[in-house]
Amino acid sequence: MERLGGDPAASGEPKTTGKTTGKKLSKTAVAIVDRMRQDPEITIPELAERLGRSVSAIEKQIRQLKDEKLINRVGSAKGGHWTILE
Repeated sequence: MERLGGDPAASGEPKTTGKTTGKKLSKTAVAIVDRMRQDPEITIPELAERLGRSVSAIEKQIRQLKDEKLINRVGSAKGGHWTILE
């Protein structure tokens, strides 16, 4: 049964990217974007620790988010920050 007008997150469905492709973000990708919104200067190792994932898993998700033009890194790895483009 489909819920009309409901929140996709409340129904257990993954969030979409908001783009016309209709691709859905994984739970990890959504969590990464949420953390980046809260703390734009967060590092990949910090994301891995806070989300209970490996550094390589976070790097893979970030690579996909960058490929989909949803996030961007401005500046260096140590002194830069993340921007959310969606």
